[in-house]
Amino acid sequence: MKSKEWVGVIAVVLIVAVVASLVTTSITGDVIRVNKDINGTYRVYTQLEMDQKLTSLNDLKCDGRFLDLAVNKEGHHPKETVYLVGSPYLIELKTATDSAATIKVINKYGNLGSSEVSEAQTKLINGVEVKMLLADESTALSYAQAQMIVSTPACGHYNFSDY
Repeated sequence: MKSKEWVGVIAVVLIVAVVASLVTTSITGDVIRVNKDINGTYRVYTQLEMDQKLTSLNDLKCDGRFLDLAVNKEGHHPKETVYLVGSPYLIELKTATDSAATIKVINKYGNLGSSEVSEAQTKLINGVEVKMLLADESTALSYAQAQMIVSTPACGHYNFSDY
């Protein structure tokens, strides 16, 4: 082939590639694919559908935090202030066993609530949902620990697996 023929072939290939890209873009549009399982199947949402889902989530005023609190050898009860939808809550680990922990929650008005929450259980304490992931204690090592998720009540009624 002569050099002019090569230029023509390359031009045709580029034009076909550009046209194929435009056609593919117009077919898929503004679609967002979300991998839903380990086998690689996807659920497909348009951008508008995702915006609607996220708007509904924001309307719920859902907010949550992971906490890992441990009582040390001196017996000091660990406390952590968390802000849920802008409001401060003081979360304190009072005691823990190998299967449950007693959690105290103080809101911004100074009102307090306290309750024992077992592992894998969720309880509403003073306006905060506490989901206990792990409770552990060791008398030999003089420690107690609790890992939990604290969140606004709206979060517990929302299925995050949709995302």
